[in-house]
Amino acid sequence: MELDEDSLIGIEGNGLKVFFDVMDRSRLVLSAGALGMMRRLYEESMRFSTERKSGNRQIYDYQYIQDHLVSMAMDIEISSLLIYNAALLLKNGKQSSMESAMAKLYSSEALKRNAIRAAEIMGGYGYISGTPVDMIYRDAHATSLGLGSSEAMKITIFNYLKKFSGKGSI
Repeated sequence: MELDEDSLIGIEGNGLKVFFDVMDRSRLVLSAGALGMMRRLYEESMRFSTERKSGNRQIYDYQYIQDHLVSMAMDIEISSLLIYNAALLLKNGKQSSMESAMAKLYSSEALKRNAIRAAEIMGGYGYISGTPVDMIYRDAHATSLGLGSSEAMKITIFNYLKKFSGKGSI
């Protein structure tokens, strides 16, 4: 099949580079989506835990709930840093495949953890069909499969670690 020159993306014979550039950008988009869902889970969990009482105490006064909320906040912050780092590299025209894979791996796995945490904080309310927590809980697993499974991301990251080993950076 022949295409017009106008249909060419990038330089002829350089299609693999274009493919990997698209994958890096797409993984960042998926990571940012996971980050947005994590923020929503955190907000829903915080709201619920301030409104819900057990006995005469708000449930966010219990250490178990506090632990979940702190872990959720840390996952949000770590995911943000990984995403912004990879995006900055990409913006500056530098290699970002490893960092994009790290952002995708961490944010998608963190989303699954945080969906479980939110459901545990909210108890039965976290499983009511059609609620934000329930919908994100069901969708969370898909983020770890799209654009490369978590296992594939680990292989990608490890291959870059091997490549950079002994060169002063990870």
